[in-house]
Amino acid sequence: MQAKAQVHVDAERATVAGRASEHAHAACELLATAAERYGSMMQLAREAAGHAQRADVTRKECIASKQAAAQLQQVGQGVSYGAAK
Repeated sequence: MQAKAQVHVDAERATVAGRASEHAHAACELLATAAERYGSMMQLAREAAGHAQRADVTRKECIASKQAAAQLQQVGQGVSYGAAK
């Protein structure tokens, strides 16, 4: 009777150990997937930062162009191009 009970306990321990091993394996796979995604996310974040920086430069260039055009327009209004009477 005791031997039968011990076999049952051993089988139960083996089942629990197998499940624990499966969970550990699944956790490792999730960790690996998370690490891959983190790397991808960091790449996307770097790309987004680069695009944001280029957008800021373009915005500043646009403002400078508008200001230069306004200045040229003001200068052009004060210049006389011939004697139009």
